[in-house]
Amino acid sequence: MNLRLANEKDLPALHCLFASITRKLDSENISIWDEIYPDCVFPDDIKRKSLFVLEEEEKLISAFALCPPQEDEGSIVWENLNAKGIYLFRFGVAPDCLKKGIGTRMLKEAERIAKERGGEYLRLLVVDYNIPAIKFYEKNSYKKAEGYYVKDQDGLILKEYGYEIKL
Repeated sequence: MNLRLANEKDLPALHCLFASITRKLDSENISIWDEIYPDCVFPDDIKRKSLFVLEEEEKLISAFALCPPQEDEGSIVWENLNAKGIYLFRFGVAPDCLKKGIGTRMLKEAERIAKERGGEYLRLLVVDYNIPAIKFYEKNSYKKAEGYYVKDQDGLILKEYGYEIKL
């Protein structure tokens, strides 16, 4: 397996990977992504050198983006508001690779890279009804911050919790 920065040649494979993840989430009534998002931001992630992919035998099986905060976080109260937080976005694992340790491996790689980039915390937002993701982050020692963020996504109101880990 090879972890690397994504490039423009990866866009078709990223589309396929995230379409399969979206179908899996939709089948579990966790409708957070669609045919537009997250695909629409991958080109910018690539330009900013913030999108990482994991490939196995030339097939993309996982990806994540590491970014500065991009939105007002509402009433989320992080452990240390003055510390530099790097944010995990667009984290996904191919459905046929779930329960094989890929997610945990990718999370640890994201933490390592965030720390190398000067981050003191790795932070993320997770929709309140994405129970599998919440359990996954808690299992990996992420702490839930106080408060939550409410976002209007095309008329759908989403409540997101903040999770973080000190690097």
